[in-house]
Amino acid sequence: ALPIYLLILLFACLIVGFAEEYLFRGLLQPLFIKKYASHKNGIFMGVLLTSVFFGVFHLLNLAKNDNTGQVLIQVIFAIFIGFFFGVLVLKTNKLIPVAITHGLINFFFSLAFLPGLKAAQDVVDDSVSIAPIILTLPLFIIGLLIYRKLDKKEIIEKLETNINP
Repeated sequence: ALPIYLLILLFACLIVGFAEEYLFRGLLQPLFIKKYASHKNGIFMGVLLTSVFFGVFHLLNLAKNDNTGQVLIQVIFAIFIGFFFGVLVLKTNKLIPVAITHGLINFFFSLAFLPGLKAAQDVVDDSVSIAPIILTLPLFIIGLLIYRKLDKKEIIEKLETNINP
């Protein structure tokens, strides 16, 4: 039965990854960038605000997880990786690879909650690990480095012609 659970979990995680990426990087990020395009760091603000909204969105996990520290770590992790994803979408003009990556990250973090892995779930439920932040901080830094090399004028032109990244 474990292979069936794995497939169901993978499918569910991919659906969530696609939904969240289309909402945050496909819809909100272009809106924020358009709104702040005239500001000196408008594109940066658009990507950062989208990432913060993405992170705060994960506070909804408090409804199913009593471990507040763990959820707050997830919020920070989501901000870091959300910024990286936002910059990647601007750099590549492709949302689908980011959505697949998002779904796969969700899948691998969710493996501990599969039936039959109860011992792992107990450890996860009772602890607060900053490992996700340590693992994603380099992605945030890489995102900042990639952002610095983006052609900001090209991004604004794409948005003005209503081509969403």
